[in-house]
Amino acid sequence: METIEQLQAKLKQKEADIQDLRSKGNYAEATKLEEESAKIQYDIEQKQIQAQVDEKVESDAITFAVDGVDLTDLPVEVIKLAEAIVRADRRRIYSEQAIQVNEYETKQKDLEAQLADAKSQLEATQQERNTYQQQLADEKKLRTDAESKRDAAVQQLVEAQKENESLKEQLEEYKASEAFANTQAQPKVYTTADEATEINQALDSVKKFYKSLEDWGSVMKVTKPDGSFELVPRQTVNEEWTAADVPETADTTFRQETDTPNNTSVEADSSQVADDQVKVPAVGGSFQETTDTGVSGSSDEAVRDVHGEGSTGGAESLEARVKDLEDGFKRLSDVVAELINEKDVAA
Repeated sequence: METIEQLQAKLKQKEADIQDLRSKGNYAEATKLEEESAKIQYDIEQKQIQAQVDEKVESDAITFAVDGVDLTDLPVEVIKLAEAIVRADRRRIYSEQAIQVNEYETKQKDLEAQLADAKSQLEATQQERNTYQQQLADEKKLRTDAESKRDAAVQQLVEAQKENESLKEQLEEYKASEAFANTQAQPKVYTTADEATEINQALDSVKKFYKSLEDWGSVMKVTKPDGSFELVPRQTVNEEWTAADVPETADTTFRQETDTPNNTSVEADSSQVADDQVKVPAVGGSFQETTDTGVSGSSDEAVRDVHGEGSTGGAESLEARVKDLEDGFKRLSDVVAELINEKDVAA
């Protein structure tokens, strides 16, 4: 029979062989050696238990007595037999106790392994619980934020609906007021033929006319009928300026006045000017009102100058007449602008 020391050496060799086989990748042979190693380990444990039992049996004194019998009087063989029986019984008892202790220790090891596994599972479960709690807290926060955004969106929707209803009401009121305004009688301004002519002439005077255009790239050189010019953006020229029809009547009339020896043409022209005099109303007044210092007086003076003076005096009178007309057109433009403003206010 192998001793405990021999079995331990054999077990150590088996463990070395197992490591070598595993390093070489021979896992099948390593598994077989592990089974043999487990059997050797079991034999070692049993021998250790038996050795402990034998040691305990030998260490305990064998004392027994029988009433009325002096054991010293018995033969030596009987005494040895009795001691052998006692030791065998004690060995049985100690072996049974050792087996129970071994079972208890095995169970204890299993329970400790189970406890360690349970602890590791508990720790893993605790970590998972903490993770889930964190996720739950994050989800609650997201839900709270989403609810806040939802409530804000609902509030904005309600306010938008209220504003929409208010705008609809304002639109209906505007449509009603516009329809009512369209049904009302529009104010009418009655003018004479001469006043209408003056108004049209005043409107024409504020228009922008050009005599010729020169393309200078992004701007254009605009030459006005009076000979002056200015640089205007191309788009502005297309939108606000109109080609002017420059008549030759002024030059012709001047030549007639200067070339006529008996001043007959001048008298005719001055008479026509006197007949075509324009009544310019004062600013803020009606078209029927005229001022004593209007165009009419200047026209009479121009006629007198034409009749009383030569060709040079007639030209000066016409220039004065033109200036008076321009001043009258300016005042008339102011009147027209004021009437337009009053019309807008009334509308």
